[in-house]
Amino acid sequence: MKTVSLKIAGEIVNHLSVTIPSNIFALNELTKNSYDAFATEIEIEIDIQNSKLTIKDNGIGMNENDIYKLFHIANSIKTYGKKNKFNNLTRYVQGSKGLGFLSAFKFGDLVQWETNKDGKKIKFLTNKSEIIKKADASQYKTELIITDSDDIGTTITIDLDKKKLDALNEYFRDEKNAIKIVNSFYDKSINLKLKLLNNIYSSKPVSSFLDEGENFQFCFMSYDSTSSILKTFRNQKELKKDRFQISSKDYTIKVDIMVYHFKNGNHKKTDISKLFYRDSDDALSPLLYINDNLFNNDKYFNTEINRKKRSSESMPQMTGYVRVYCSNQSLDFNSDRTNFVETEITKSIINDLYNLNSFIQKKASSIKNTEKNDNNGVIFTGKAYPRQDNVKDSSEIRTAVINLKIGKERTILIPSKQIDLKEYITSVTNSSGEKVDLHDIEFLVDNEKNKTNIIPSITLPCEKKIIFNYYDDITGKVSEELKLSFIHPEATIKGQKRNQLFTFFSNEYYTINIPIVSSLITQVQKIYNEKKSDFYEIIACTLRSILEISVDFLRTKFPHIFEHKHEHDNKNLKEYKSDNLLWNIVQVIHFIKTHDNLKTLIAKILNINYSSLNKHLNIHSYSDAVNQAHLGAHKSTVYLTYNDIQSMAKQIGHFAVYCDVMLYKLDENYVSSLELVPFCNT
Repeated sequence: MKTVSLKIAGEIVNHLSVTIPSNIFALNELTKNSYDAFATEIEIEIDIQNSKLTIKDNGIGMNENDIYKLFHIANSIKTYGKKNKFNNLTRYVQGSKGLGFLSAFKFGDLVQWETNKDGKKIKFLTNKSEIIKKADASQYKTELIITDSDDIGTTITIDLDKKKLDALNEYFRDEKNAIKIVNSFYDKSINLKLKLLNNIYSSKPVSSFLDEGENFQFCFMSYDSTSSILKTFRNQKELKKDRFQISSKDYTIKVDIMVYHFKNGNHKKTDISKLFYRDSDDALSPLLYINDNLFNNDKYFNTEINRKKRSSESMPQMTGYVRVYCSNQSLDFNSDRTNFVETEITKSIINDLYNLNSFIQKKASSIKNTEKNDNNGVIFTGKAYPRQDNVKDSSEIRTAVINLKIGKERTILIPSKQIDLKEYITSVTNSSGEKVDLHDIEFLVDNEKNKTNIIPSITLPCEKKIIFNYYDDITGKVSEELKLSFIHPEATIKGQKRNQLFTFFSNEYYTINIPIVSSLITQVQKIYNEKKSDFYEIIACTLRSILEISVDFLRTKFPHIFEHKHEHDNKNLKEYKSDNLLWNIVQVIHFIKTHDNLKTLIAKILNINYSSLNKHLNIHSYSDAVNQAHLGAHKSTVYLTYNDIQSMAKQIGHFAVYCDVMLYKLDENYVSSLELVPFCNT
């Protein structure tokens, strides 16, 4: 008997990864794998400089068997919603579709995995463009590199294509999107961090919403379907409990809601986290979590529902968390988890959420209407929930504190958008440990009061000193200072920190990896920032050292670049013979110039124009830079100017970058395979 086996064309992999509905869904799929691996730390980094997306965790990792399962596309042995335990942690399984592998391809074709488990590190590379060429995807092979290791966790590194990089940057320009990503899980045992070019976001404690917008809080409501009890707190006192029964025992619903009453209808004037801003219109809305994972849908707990009936039963301005827990296998979602797939159990959940939402709003509205009648139309607001950690002894005095979201400095590209200075403040607490409304903060811009707390768009390079002042009733004035630097989008060559001396003709940053060179660049920048001409000779010597070290590392890895035999007899090269370093540099530049494919690859990696690269490969300009950096006895009368230093640093920085690219960004076998072209043939 003949048998046939099912084969899947590689193009199907491309189709499935492309049709994953959104970048945000794909990111969530990748972090869910980390969550299921019991990671307590997950870091997402969008590296604009190198056009890479990295997802790193400290979870239990994968072994060979786990990796084989990963490659079994759209298949998973996981049971969604099942409770798993590990190291005193209990979590609901998030993954079940086997989409982790495809989700990585949503962002780019080239994906590197590095994972650690059972004392072994496994690294492998997957290339979607190679997979989709296969008539049968099962014919695609990838090498597993296995070494001994005591490391933990998994790191996924994806080479972003330009469109995906731009799309992610655009998405995260809206702060509420960044905040929602890092708060994807309702779980205090996990910290999720998002690193962007100019900002870092981290998950916030789920209880912190109890302190937000205190001046406008009306009541706090808490519900647990296991007891069917709804608790209501008003003015920090618990009111009469209510009963609400859901329709099924196949799931549980838990709700913690803060209900607000805004006298002027504008919630943006409060210190409420953008985590609770609705996507469609920025109105306040609680978040819905299914088995502790954020469900990207606000229609199932739509705070506007009672407005369609009567305003006297509507209290739509809410924040907080609505959580559904269900392990029933008939609970299912559409591809991007924005809707339930219709089953009996999902219809029941939707109906219960609708009725509970309406019940909560009617209860809050009833309290509001009763008090309004009793107080001649006045509605009082203030702290609703009696948090025990906020109850202080009246004699206890603390220091008032202004907490900023970022450090003491921030760089902004021009032309800038308008800047709301309140956005830079995480929180302000007074001497009693209580949160302070941001309306009580004084803003100074370059020592002048700013009444609007808005900085208009900046179009020219400059620096602005921002001072945040708060005057505490007991302890007096407290201040924090922030420096904003507005710069043109000129790339910099970096060691450990951003530099202005070593610039590059690209709109992206480049980080030097060559050992010692990276540190020297950072140290020279610090000296240069002193703007003292007394140090120019030290800088020049250091710049020469950068050239020497770059050449040494390149010679060690690619010695054939420096194997020109009879070039010293070439009359055109005589001027370079006296300085051995210069001759080595000339050979490197010549090597790059004489291989068009190599120049194309370097230009692509650096995101620069091919013709611009060609233009900067000028041997004579390197000769000038090396001669100025040579401060031997016969050069002792040379006087270095500010322009000399800048010109030298630019030229030498370029050379270090070219060396770095060949050392760390290109395939070693490729560079080694390039033949040496004699000078006499060029």
